[in-house]
Amino acid sequence: MGASFFIRCPGCKTEIEIDRHSGKVIRHGPAAGAPADPSRFEQVLGTVRSREGRGASAFDAAAAELQNRSRKLDDAFRQAVQKVRESDDGSRPFNPLELD
Repeated sequence: MGASFFIRCPGCKTEIEIDRHSGKVIRHGPAAGAPADPSRFEQVLGTVRSREGRGASAFDAAAAELQNRSRKLDDAFRQAVQKVRESDDGSRPFNPLELD
């Protein structure tokens, strides 16, 4: 007798190799020598191609968001500078070290 035995799943047609002594699964997957399903390959290829497009679009969206954030911060800084210039009366700011 061999050291392992094989069980084939009737639903998904995968083969599981189990160690006879320990009862642990050694390997699982398609049966050895089984022909590959071409429709499965096309499905996986379509999934991979769609992921490539999603990654590029997510990167572009993040770059646009970063530029938008930078633009907002620049506008806020310009408004703060303008507010200071409008409220400036020409006097020097208070310095607590000059109280001596």
